[in-house]
Amino acid sequence: MKFLRPAMPGRLVGRGRIVQRGAEVCFLAGELLGPNGKPVAVASATARIKTVSV
Repeated sequence: MKFLRPAMPGRLVGRGRIVQRGAEVCFLAGELLGPNGKPVAVASATARIKTVSV
């Protein structure tokens, strides 16, 4: 997580996406946009993909 600037009052919009997906690992990215459309914060993550059996 990286905070870029203070969030001002108003609507905040969050967006997330898969940067790259493999068979077992997935790289993710996200951003939080302020009311003026400028990024307030950005983040990245790595996740392990696991099959769930019912």
